[in-house]
Amino acid sequence: MIFNELNALTMHRAIIDGCYRVIVQQEELNRINVYPVADRDTGDNMASVCLAIIQHSEIRTNITLTLESIAQAAIIGSRGNSGIIFGQFFIGLHQNLPDCTHLSISQFCIALKEIAKDIGAILAKPVEGTIITLIKKLAEFASAQNNEHSFANMMSTIKPQLKEEVEKTASMLKVVQESKVVDAGALGFYYFMEGFTDFLVKGVKLQLPPAQPLVLSQAPLQHQINKPPKFRYCTEVLLKNASIKKQELLQQFENQGDSAAVIGNQGFLKIHLHTNEPARLFASLYKLGTLKYPKVDDMHRQYEIQFAKKHRIALVTDSSADFPQELLDEYQIHVVPLNIHIGENDFLDKYSWESNYFYNQLQHIPVYPKTSCISPYHIKNHLNRLKACYEHILILSLSSAMSGMYGAFIEASKEDKQIAVLDTKTNSAAHGLLLHYSGQLIAQNLPFVEIIQQVQAAIKNTVIFVLVNQFDSMIRSGRIRKLSGKLASWSHIKPIVSIDKQGRGYIAGSSLSTNKGLNKLIQLVQKQLKKENAHLEDYAIVHADNTPDAMELGKISALYFKKQPLFINTVSLVIGLHAGKGCVAIAARITNRKNP
Repeated sequence: MIFNELNALTMHRAIIDGCYRVIVQQEELNRINVYPVADRDTGDNMASVCLAIIQHSEIRTNITLTLESIAQAAIIGSRGNSGIIFGQFFIGLHQNLPDCTHLSISQFCIALKEIAKDIGAILAKPVEGTIITLIKKLAEFASAQNNEHSFANMMSTIKPQLKEEVEKTASMLKVVQESKVVDAGALGFYYFMEGFTDFLVKGVKLQLPPAQPLVLSQAPLQHQINKPPKFRYCTEVLLKNASIKKQELLQQFENQGDSAAVIGNQGFLKIHLHTNEPARLFASLYKLGTLKYPKVDDMHRQYEIQFAKKHRIALVTDSSADFPQELLDEYQIHVVPLNIHIGENDFLDKYSWESNYFYNQLQHIPVYPKTSCISPYHIKNHLNRLKACYEHILILSLSSAMSGMYGAFIEASKEDKQIAVLDTKTNSAAHGLLLHYSGQLIAQNLPFVEIIQQVQAAIKNTVIFVLVNQFDSMIRSGRIRKLSGKLASWSHIKPIVSIDKQGRGYIAGSSLSTNKGLNKLIQLVQKQLKKENAHLEDYAIVHADNTPDAMELGKISALYFKKQPLFINTVSLVIGLHAGKGCVAIAARITNRKNP
């Protein structure tokens, strides 16, 4: 086909076909991903940009407005290092093309030149031998074809040149060279340009059939990765109506991690950073605009899945389970965060706030925070990755009577026989004790069915008692009936809340003081042991910004039970928002009940 100029329809269709080409090569790109982190998600990240463009962009009255639609979609869909850079390519097209209904080759070449000049500016430390190199080479090759009269002819000439540049990336970065692959981001960009070109040349239909992978001269994949990434969390968020410039943000990130990138404009800035302290990033950004679409990926756990997996069964939980990080790491537990909403701002439980800082800020927040489940779509994506690496997946969910998380897990797994979803009918530290027991069973390499049966029995034998300091939080959350809560508040007693067999909260007792309340918690556990003629297997203590009382409870309980708690930990913010600041809880897992 001959295109002397491109109109909005043609430009949009060519870009969409390029996006489909990336999506069909998604797994190949994941497979060869070793830089900047060998977390096997470059294909996912670039496909995320493409899927957002396919789903959210539209053909408008001219080239400029159409590219604006594409750029906005790319900002929302951009994720990961290569995905962020890929997204900036579309933003650059929109920013550097004139307001026009028809695009000439000359205008296109000028825009590519400007994109190439600025592409490194979105990163704190741009690196060659990556997608950045391919974008620069595209501009260079296009400039050499500036006198061509046909887009199809120009792109047909450029495509094999880009292929050669992709192959050169195999020797440009040490980790890529040692792994005997090409750079995944560069290859992904080549696939996009291949699809873009094929539409201009052949008029390829949308929703392309799977294309053949690029034939490379390198040997088969031989990863030589022997250590986890330097920084643990790949952290991203969209900052709306920002009161700061991109370069100022990049400067702020210099001491927080690496792979920092910022794309977009003041209306929408997409931020990407590899860091060990995601909460620090979110706290600094919260003051600068409205936070949307947060994402935190545990790259350390992703590395373990690929190169240091301990067991054949993956253990998954939502973030409401209170469990220390060292034990999460010991059993390689995968955590799906719940959402926290503060006004129009979106955050992720366990990652977006340091708990003490959060409770101090809570009194200054005009609208009390709300919580919600992550979507089944995102859960399914996570589970699909685990399914490729594990024989089975065991999911322990927050009580279905308290949250829609159990339903979201069920929806995402869709009766998959490889996956078992268990309703813990509890929360917080009791949920954590069940995770610990499940991890022990998995480590024993027991059959999957037997593990499920034993955990189901343990769910019936695990209890929790919470000494509440601020009862308004539980009333507001609906965890306790309003009348019962109001009576407790008016009488100034300190209620003790537990969870029944159906996973619902109820008032199990009360106390007139904190000291008596701590002792009452232990008495309630002891009463449960006597009632069932049971043995205390494990117990744990958690609190919401109340370390002194938690440590005191730990001291008293150790004397009483003649064993130390498995852990003393802060509660997740999702739990703390409902139980209230200052709460202290004890959870226990017992055995040998009369009627298990």
